[in-house]
Amino acid sequence: FISVGIILTKSRAGNLSFMIILFSIFLIEYIKHKKLTFNLILVITVLLLDLLIIGNILGLEGLLDRVVATSIDGEASRLSVYLIGLKEFLNFPIFGYGYGGFEVLYRLNHDVYLTFYNHVHNDFIQFLGEFGIVGFFLLSFWIFRIVQNFVRNFNKNIYELNMIIILTLLITFIHGNLDFALHIPGNIYLLFFILSLSLTEIKRSIKN
Repeated sequence: FISVGIILTKSRAGNLSFMIILFSIFLIEYIKHKKLTFNLILVITVLLLDLLIIGNILGLEGLLDRVVATSIDGEASRLSVYLIGLKEFLNFPIFGYGYGGFEVLYRLNHDVYLTFYNHVHNDFIQFLGEFGIVGFFLLSFWIFRIVQNFVRNFNKNIYELNMIIILTLLITFIHGNLDFALHIPGNIYLLFFILSLSLTEIKRSIKN
C-alpha cells in the first residue's frame, strides 16, 4: 500500500528515493548473505508489482511525463528559489531568520515571481537560512554525534535496526536535497525517533 501511495503522488523525489531504498536493501542483503534470502525475494516482488501490475492498473503516465519533462529549463523556477534561499541566508548569516521565516521573507522581498513558494524545496538550504551558521553547525554536530554513536554500536545492535537507521539517513539526504520533507512535523518527529534508536544498544536474545 505504501508503494501504491508513492506512485500516486507522482513525486519524482519520492519515487526516486523509494527505488534507491529498494536497491540499497537488495545490495546490502546480497553482500551480507551472498544468496537469495526472503528479504531479497520480497524486494524483487515489490518492484515487479510496482512496475507491472500497479503501473498498468493505476497508470505511470503522469509520473513518467514528469520525469521526461525534467530539464534545467523546466526546473528553472525551483533552481531560482534555491538561489533566493541562499540570498536570504546571506542576509541573516549568523543566527538565521528563524524557523518558518522563509515564507514571510518571500512575500516581503520576492513577490515579483509568478510562483509563490513557502519553502525552499531544499531542506538543507532552508535550515541554513533559518538557523544561521551557529544553529546549522549545532544541528550538524548533533547529527554527526548520533551517526558516530551509531557506527560505534554497529556490531552490537541487531541487523534490522542498523538497516532502518542506514536507510533513514540515506532517504533523508536524498529527499532533503530535493524537497521540504523535513519541514513537515510528522516527518521530523519520525526522523528524530529513528535516530534516537541509534543511541541505544538493542541485541537479539538467543534462547538455548
